[in-house]
Amino acid sequence: MIIIKKYSNILGAFIGFIISYLMWQYSPYEYVYKSWFIFLLVLLILLIWLLIEINLNHKNESIETKQQLSEIKQQLSETKQQLSESKNNLIFSHKVIRIFPDQNKLLFTCNICNIFNVGSLIAIYEQKNDILNPIGIGHIESINSKGLIQVSYQLSINLPLTIESISISPTLTKEFH
Repeated sequence: MIIIKKYSNILGAFIGFIISYLMWQYSPYEYVYKSWFIFLLVLLILLIWLLIEINLNHKNESIETKQQLSEIKQQLSETKQQLSESKNNLIFSHKVIRIFPDQNKLLFTCNICNIFNVGSLIAIYEQKNDILNPIGIGHIESINSKGLIQVSYQLSINLPLTIESISISPTLTKEFH
């Protein structure tokens, strides 16, 4: 049945061509054999059956497709819900371990180290009364296996940094020249 569905247009054109040829070949006043008439009647009934069968199979396939689509939509909504739940659990937190002001470097660690690469940039903020003020930018120089991240930084404001007063957040993932 699949082969007939693929070539249904060609089959319909071929049958139309045969009927047209027969109507052109024989004028309305000529005698037509009963066998020709019976053959065409059987062919017509066969075509009607074929069209009904194709239509029913198409409806069955569309029902199956709708069921599959609804299952996929349900799986997508479940996945989306799981992602939103896991996304809410991923809150970036960090701890500055040491600041080397004479070398303009600092060491820190964080809970999500895989968002940083060597060469990435970080933003450095001064935290006062739960308000973050941008004061500089840092360039990640190295990340060791224990999760310690070494950063060289440049400040836009000459301000002494203290471990308690600064906050760090990820910015660009590639080195900026």
